[in-house]
Amino acid sequence: MPDAYAITFRFKSDSTYSERLESLEELIKAESPGKWWRETTSFYLFRSSKSAADLISHFYLKSKFDATKDIMGVINLSRKDHAHKGTFTDADWESILSNR
Repeated sequence: MPDAYAITFRFKSDSTYSERLESLEELIKAESPGKWWRETTSFYLFRSSKSAADLISHFYLKSKFDATKDIMGVINLSRKDHAHKGTFTDADWESILSNR
């Protein structure tokens, strides 16, 4: 069975916000076509057979995500694996996840 993942993201609010958001959400839903959960803002739970690094690359390259102004983090809930893209200003992401 594919691993369980959490993805969180923040898109800068500007003239292309909706377009960038929609492109990422379409890829997330396509990655886990059977089931996914998204009842809170900028957060999905889904399943995938890819690694966290592969998912970040896939979402970054195939969506309109802009790493100069947006941030995205993926956490593998089944294994000790995580990745992020964009400019994170808070170093706690890595320190918290590397110690789990």
